[in-house]
Order: sequence, then structure tokens, then C-alpha cells
Amino acid sequence: MEHRKPTLACDADLTKLRFPVIVQPKIDGVRGCNFHGKLTGRSLKPHANVFVTNQFSKNQYLGFDGEFACERDTHPDLCRMTTSVMSTITGEPYVLWHIFDFVNPLTYNLPYCRRMEELTKFFDVWKDVKGFEHIRIVPSILCHNMNHLLQLDERFLEQGYEGTIIRDPHGIAKEGRSTARQGTLLRIKRFIEEEALVVSITEGEANHNEATVNELGRTARSSHQENKVANGMVGSLECKLLKDILDPQKIISLFGVIGVIAIVFAESGLFFGFFLPGDSLLFTAGLLSSQGILPFWILLIGVFIAAVLGDNVGYWFGRDEAS
Repeated sequence: MEHRKPTLACDADLTKLRFPVIVQPKIDGVRGCNFHGKLTGRSLKPHANVFVTNQFSKNQYLGFDGEFACERDTHPDLCRMTTSVMSTITGEPYVLWHIFDFVNPLTYNLPYCRRMEELTKFFDVWKDVKGFEHIRIVPSILCHNMNHLLQLDERFLEQGYEGTIIRDPHGIAKEGRSTARQGTLLRIKRFIEEEALVVSITEGEANHNEATVNELGRTARSSHQENKVANGMVGSLECKLLKDILDPQKIISLFGVIGVIAIVFAESGLFFGFFLPGDSLLFTAGLLSSQGILPFWILLIGVFIAAVLGDNVGYWFGRDEAS
């Protein structure tokens, strides 16, 4: 049976897991698969970059399914960077293809553990052939219980991966989205709610490019910028986490003594300065000053002047508002 579509992960319901399971780190790159002798993305549409598409559209990669990465697989901006190079037509980017499945006419009906065994054997034979220096096999760990799974998930997060992939060792290749009940391909992604400061807002756009029907029979439009028109709605937000902005060590590393003085002034005299790190910033600055990293006398005099000026500015502002 010919494999037509890649298997897509669904969110794991940990209460429905059946152990043992195969656990892998989740790499936040760009999906790439070669099921028919041509490299495509998860939608079976070719990637825009001509060089990468030609490089991996060969029969020696038939059945490979994995994640492309243009940087180390734990880079915090891996998805955006890899998406950029894969969607740029020109250029010859250096990418690695992290393979996590091997689905071809000979392996299609094999359970996942057997497919990975065949992938390992295949790679051992071909690893010295030109082009295979770009291939990596995603590590797999057989997990027998929930405690082990949670430990692995925590380790992957600490290492910088996006999350954790869970597979049924006996799962047969499935086309399209897996389900939590089937357990063929599951994911754990730890989304963390954080307060953030909006730095910029990009206006949304309406796509007026001509509608066409793609190879999957779905309506699609090109992304040519000249036929996109602003629609007056919010398109995207660029934000910075408040915990990063307010981290005393990051403030000092970026702005030095000037940053400390400015924040002391703002916290003392400006109405919006109440959320700024005052005591923790002064403690950190004092500690660094004792180690000779920050100049002691400049820090001492500057903070004193900033605090006095801030108090006076706050008083004048309050008095004027009251009157």
C-alpha cells in the first residue's frame, strides 16, 4: 500500500496511555517527508527552497519522514529560522534532517519499532554516502511507566526541546491526524502562561491573490505580497516577557549602571514605575559592585541622585494633579 499523507500528532491524554511507549524529543523545525521520491512538507506540497528540495528528492531518501533544522535542534528560534530558509526560493542553506519515521512500500505495514529498526539498518549501510552527513536519527527511548515519562519530558524541556513525542511501539503507519485513543503519535507541549509587554503590532492583511486548487484538491492562494491588502485588523503581536524585562541580571547586563539609575528614578518618581524591580535590582547591583563588575562610587552617587530626583518629581507631579 502506498503511503500518501504523513502521520500528524495529537495532544496526549496521559490518563489513556498504554505502556510501554516510545518517547522522543520534539524538535521545533519544519516537517519534511519523501514518500514518492520527492521532498515535500506535511501538506505534500514541495518546499519553496529549490536547493533543499532537489538535495533530498532522491530515491535514496525514499520513506524518510522527519524535521528539518537549520540550527542546533534545541535553538530557541529554530522554527522561525528554518521556516525562513525553507520558504526562500533561492539560496543554498545548510540543513539537517532529523528522521523519526521510515515509511516506504516495504515498511508501511510494519509496527513503528520495526520501522525504526529498518531505518537504523538502512542508515548504517548508507551513512558514508554523500548527502547522508545531513541525516540524523531522532533518539528513541522505551518508556515503561508514567514516572519515567514525566522525567524524560522534564529532561527534554531542560535541554531546550519544544516538548515530547510519544509513540505506540506497535503502531502501524497512519495517514492524517492520530487520536489520543489510538495513541499512534502523541505530543506533550507545555504551554506556559506569562505576562508580556506588547512591543509592536503588525496589521493583518486580506489575501486577494487568485484562488487555485492544489494537488490535494483544496482551495489555495499564493502568498505574493503585491496582492495583499491591509484589513484593519490585528495580524500579529511582537511581545517581550515581563519576567525577562524585569530580571535584574538581564537589566544590568544590557544597560549597566545607567539602567540601574534609570529604574531607581522611574520607580521613585513615575506613576508606572511601581512594577519595576527596585530592591532586587539594588541588591544585585551591590553584589556585582562588591566583585568589581560595576563601579562602586558611580553606582552609589548615581542611585542617590536618582532617588532624590525621583521623589521630587513624584511630589511635583502629585501636587500638580491635586491642584
